[in-house]
Amino acid sequence: MQGFQFFISLFVFLASCTTTPPLSPETDALVDYTKASLFKNVEPVKACELFSALSKKEDFLLKDVAYVRSLQLCEVKPETDWARPVPAWLEKEKQLTFYKNIKTDLDRALFMQKNPQFFKSTERIQTFQKGLDEKNMTPEQKKLLEESLYSLAPRFMKNPSLQDQFRMVKDYRSVRLFDKTKALLQKIIDNPKNSLEDRWNAHKEMYLTSRLQKGNKTQAYVNATKKWAQFLKPAQLTTPTLWQNYLEAQTTYARVVWTEQSTDQALKILDSLEKNAKDKVSLHDVYWLRARMLEEKKLHEQAVAEIEKSLTEKIPMWKEREKVLWTLAWSYFKEKKFELSEKYFKELIDHPETAPFARFKYLYWLGEAQQRRGDIELAKKTWTQLAEEDFFGFYNMLAHHQLQKPLKDYKSTGWKSGSFLKEPTEKIFYALRKVEELDLATQLLSFETPDINTLKTKSAQEISNLFYLYTQAQNYKYIFYAFSQLPYSLQKEIFAQTPELLFPRPYQEVINESTAQTGVDAELIYSIMRQESSFDPNARSPMDAFGLLQILPEVARRTARDSKISYHSYEDLLDEKKNIAIGAQLLKRQIQSFDHKFSLYVASYNASSSAVRGWHKRTLAAEYDDLMFIEEIPYEETKAYVKLVFRNYVIYKKMKYGNDFKDFPRDLLQIR
Repeated sequence: MQGFQFFISLFVFLASCTTTPPLSPETDALVDYTKASLFKNVEPVKACELFSALSKKEDFLLKDVAYVRSLQLCEVKPETDWARPVPAWLEKEKQLTFYKNIKTDLDRALFMQKNPQFFKSTERIQTFQKGLDEKNMTPEQKKLLEESLYSLAPRFMKNPSLQDQFRMVKDYRSVRLFDKTKALLQKIIDNPKNSLEDRWNAHKEMYLTSRLQKGNKTQAYVNATKKWAQFLKPAQLTTPTLWQNYLEAQTTYARVVWTEQSTDQALKILDSLEKNAKDKVSLHDVYWLRARMLEEKKLHEQAVAEIEKSLTEKIPMWKEREKVLWTLAWSYFKEKKFELSEKYFKELIDHPETAPFARFKYLYWLGEAQQRRGDIELAKKTWTQLAEEDFFGFYNMLAHHQLQKPLKDYKSTGWKSGSFLKEPTEKIFYALRKVEELDLATQLLSFETPDINTLKTKSAQEISNLFYLYTQAQNYKYIFYAFSQLPYSLQKEIFAQTPELLFPRPYQEVINESTAQTGVDAELIYSIMRQESSFDPNARSPMDAFGLLQILPEVARRTARDSKISYHSYEDLLDEKKNIAIGAQLLKRQIQSFDHKFSLYVASYNASSSAVRGWHKRTLAAEYDDLMFIEEIPYEETKAYVKLVFRNYVIYKKMKYGNDFKDFPRDLLQIR
């Protein structure tokens, strides 16, 4: 079967190169390169011969790449065969090839120590450990490797200082050695020679560790938070820093009790905190948190009073004050005191530090407040302003809906294709793409791509041309990152010219197949995939979700079993076909579970289903509408996620259907 697939691949490539005239020397060489790549695993000697021959063709664009590939496959003589220089963008590949030919663990470790930029930290840790097990090393080499190992993984230190012990704690926790983490923290806490602040920090780290372990250990998590909160006594607080520490631990404890146990008990914690810390430290967050709890108990007037108290406190950062002002404006809106809500929405809109995307939210709800108190014309004016300022966001789409205007077209307008690269670099890039050396194509691009500050000085067309090259290398993550760092005016111009570069549709064949099997909309899969992984099949989250649709291994195992999809380990999730197949089945189940209500099943893909059901129940009880449900989502990440996935979905639909898809599908936001 492997041989059959090999010849099929070769046939497909040769067919793609067939033209009416005879093949050009360059195309002929690219065919040989592809042959060599396909022979790599089945006939390495033959592949070596082909790569070696290509590396000697002076007029071959990829001669240096062929040279590096020959080093990987052929018997090499270190002092002669390795001497040939390569372009800077190819140096990493050559050095990694050299590394694979090193014979001893010690030499490999010393090579890594000198070239850390080529290796992941986990690889370096393992190699340094193996190198230190070698007996034939000098004291200088041993010291060098120990220092390198301890800087990466302080958990291996033998006589750590107190500062190093805190580094060890974070290291143990990062590799999920929770028992060792807690044992070391308890040692720090129990040592009376350690300062009050150091022992408080150890309690905080214990809380953070318990939070990671929460799962079925909720009570242990609550207990760890309580010990942290109760460690410092008001009589011990002699400095502003200690008072701030006390405030942080107490408010965190109140939040945890509120979430896991009882609102009334959480309110008592805040009452005690206010009594002890009044006039010692700013209590704006205490009043804000109390307001949220009172609001949940439907004590709305008391909640508003607490928020107003919060605004009288010293709030050093705009972000904190912005949070309080939004809560106050939102509370008045929910209470149908629209004129008061407008006052605070306007203050938020007019503040120079308000970010564009937050400003768009405030503009939309200002228009809602104006409409609901009966001033329709003023509301339309506000939404018109919003539609002009926000060029492709969630609130732009809502504004178009309110104004009963069709959505703008999302297709290229006025973009002249060109290249960001100069010859012969451009030719080399496209040759790499032709032979599917996409990682090397990205490596080449990274050497030619300016830093973000320089990129900001380029024209929209120049940046679009660069983004186009990254799509050809199938590296979408860079595009999304770079776009997010550009000035808003430049973002607007680039999106107007080339929306397809920002909303690509890779893996079409696989996605269409999954759509046919599950009925899950292809545009929904694209929308979630863009948000989850930026179309990176090797993506891995800190919570160990894998692949294009960021699926947890235990969820994948369960879904694959129920759907009769072959699945063995988390590595299967790095395969695009399996990841999309399992992800589509998972989405299908979520859609059915939430009765096809978009906001609910999208929120549940990011948060837990049980959490979403709780939010939904509270929203229905409060008689809030569908848009208010989204703004009431208590997890900021999930709230933003729902809006972004909906935005993605509308854009993908509009790009597919054009004028046949005219209006914002408000019906998808219904939660009843």
